[in-house]
Amino acid sequence: MEADAPQDGSATSPPEPLAGHGAAEAVAMEFFPFAGARAAHGAVRRALERGAGSVLLQGPDGIGKTRLLTDLSQRLQRRFQVIHLPLAALPAHELLAWALGALRVDAEDDPADQLLRHAANVGTLPLVLTIDEAQLMPMATARALADLVERAAGRIHTVLALSPDERAPRVRACFDGDVTEVAFERTLTAEEAHAFLRALVESQGGLPTQHELFDESTVAALYATSGGLPGRLSELAVGLLPSGASRVQASPLPLEPDADPFAVTGTAEAYVPRPATESALEELMTRIRDGAAWLALVGPPGLGKTQT
Repeated sequence: MEADAPQDGSATSPPEPLAGHGAAEAVAMEFFPFAGARAAHGAVRRALERGAGSVLLQGPDGIGKTRLLTDLSQRLQRRFQVIHLPLAALPAHELLAWALGALRVDAEDDPADQLLRHAANVGTLPLVLTIDEAQLMPMATARALADLVERAAGRIHTVLALSPDERAPRVRACFDGDVTEVAFERTLTAEEAHAFLRALVESQGGLPTQHELFDESTVAALYATSGGLPGRLSELAVGLLPSGASRVQASPLPLEPDADPFAVTGTAEAYVPRPATESALEELMTRIRDGAAWLALVGPPGLGKTQT
């Protein structure tokens, strides 16, 4: 497993307050490039460049796996077609049909064979399928993806982001052969958390400076409570901001000088009208028209409730 470097122990207590405005590194974007994220980002990218069939990105909830996949996907220019598949719990047939839809190809009876034929076309860039919350995948879906990668012989790759729960090892066991495991576990240092909060304040233009909103004791408390996890730190800090503030968005991750620039060449739709979601959507609309006071859309994670 390619792991992160040990966390720097020199920043175990909060540093002096930083200025609230004017820092170049606090430009509001989507990805906060702290050291742990840089290490994991580079490890995933290098694995793809080496031709790894599957890359397993493993880290706790809130560490930034989703943001990392998004940023990485935006830099895959000239080498790959990147398709993000956000609904890990789908059956294999529907998940691969989603990938075809992102490629603007109508799915037929066997979407796996269609993807293989697409990837084999002369002049077509290799495909990279990125899947968040991959521990939610049914075993049949995981096995189908592993089989697809093996049959593609270097023309289709997968990057799976997994959180460490009891399901993750079962999904991992479906993938063998050319697999690279990347540990994304190194959390924010106190100094990085300070910069993260500065980026949060500056991304909300018109607010007081960071020092006015978060004094040193507040920063220390937020950092300790969050455990150094960016997602958790953002949630805690946003609760202290004036009404209307949103989640932190930070600067894009700079790559090494000799790295290839990356960009998405295929994008999945926010909502894909598959039979299950169409049926649920129709029922919801019917109940609303009938005057229902409240409705609960119930289902396991990863099936598309948010998109519906």
